[in-house]
Amino acid sequence: TYWCADHHMTPVGLATNRDLGDVRERIELSSECETGLDFTPQFGGDVRRCTPLITNSCLVQAAGALAWVSRRLGDEQEAHRWEAERSRRATLIDELCWDEQVGLYREYDFVAGAMVPVATISTLWPLWAGVPDADRAARVVAGLGRFRHPFGVTSTDRPYPSPHPEWDHLQWQFPAGWPPEQLMTSE
Repeated sequence: TYWCADHHMTPVGLATNRDLGDVRERIELSSECETGLDFTPQFGGDVRRCTPLITNSCLVQAAGALAWVSRRLGDEQEAHRWEAERSRRATLIDELCWDEQVGLYREYDFVAGAMVPVATISTLWPLWAGVPDADRAARVVAGLGRFRHPFGVTSTDRPYPSPHPEWDHLQWQFPAGWPPEQLMTSE
């Protein structure tokens, strides 16, 4: 119920991140921290306007796991409910976050009605959750070269301007690549 609570829901049917408890930071920053990617250009400066790939892909995966558990417990009705939720959310990610021209997933800014123009290694999260068909998955994998460097994958394909006035440089962007991103790429 936490991730589907009113403050996390968006008008497009996917979740966002909106931290309501950290009074030490601007709400834009504390909400970005809630994604685990503090701080990054990939949300355009305000994750509350976006449907983060990492959050929604985890929710797709969680719905699939809950369907499996329900089925193991003999509750077929609950299993069907979770399978429907998994399918609904995966379909929305595919519809709203897929950039056909470039062949990757991007954050969707539901206020602007457009994808955030930042290429990130978070494009892999929908693959981990089983969202794309084989063709889209192959296109994402084929495009990983933009993130690959001798030291591993980078958070973004290149440096982007910081959308946060507090910092010139953000740690979740090129040239940095963090352990969870290396693990997700391997997975």
